[in-house]
Amino acid sequence: MSSNLELATFGGGCFWCVEAVIQKLNGVEKVVSGYAGGHDPEPNYNSVCSGSTGHAEVIQVSFNSSILSYKDLLEVFMTSHNPTQRDGQGADIGTQYRSIILFHSLEQQNIAETVLTEMVPLFDKPIVTELVALTSFYPAEIYHQDYYNRNSENRYCTIVIEPKLAKLRQKHADKLVENLPQELPRVIHQEDKEQFLVELEPNKFAMLRYSHHGDYLSLDYSEVPIELRGKGYGSVLMKMTLGEIEKMGLKVKPICSYTVRYLQRNSEWNHLLV
Repeated sequence: MSSNLELATFGGGCFWCVEAVIQKLNGVEKVVSGYAGGHDPEPNYNSVCSGSTGHAEVIQVSFNSSILSYKDLLEVFMTSHNPTQRDGQGADIGTQYRSIILFHSLEQQNIAETVLTEMVPLFDKPIVTELVALTSFYPAEIYHQDYYNRNSENRYCTIVIEPKLAKLRQKHADKLVENLPQELPRVIHQEDKEQFLVELEPNKFAMLRYSHHGDYLSLDYSEVPIELRGKGYGSVLMKMTLGEIEKMGLKVKPICSYTVRYLQRNSEWNHLLV
């Protein structure tokens, strides 16, 4: 291992998801899915899923610290899952899916404590991420390794992992291997159908309907593909659509609760309100 190559171990939900996200980061050399944080010296997938081993599904990351710092790595991890959900992620429920950081050194412990503190204002609920020293790491079975890249057509990958990757591209484009410039979603104004469409991903659209009342629009946030719901796209949809309305020189009268709450939280759009 070179002087700049370090190890990090953490987990938050199914290790397929965490692995797929972290693999995309520039500076990551290798990711291994496995089990850690429990007491069973011979864990396997079935025993870990039973909850009897105390282990969590985690990944162990080999990364070049001269390219990607441990702090940056943890920040991506913490913003790519829900660290306020205890013993689970989404529909994956159980202690094996808990949010956990297993530090390899005192320096990593100190950095992790700093990151956890800095993350507090980003969430509405308390962070429940467990922070413990790594004692042992057990690689998972071979069929769990590199899972998303080998099974991207799997329904779980499509519904659960792909939205996480889309969020990664939006939030951390500067840290990705491709280092692609971040592109804003495309807004399509369909006047004949009285709606705005925002293409958040290829062929996946969110919709905002409106009713025209002369010099203002009544907005009704009405449709987002089910696999994209709860992924932060509502804010993207509102921001992009309000930008288009601003260009049109019109005012806004929100009529659905989501739109009202969004505009209340974002005073930058007050000048558009009727």
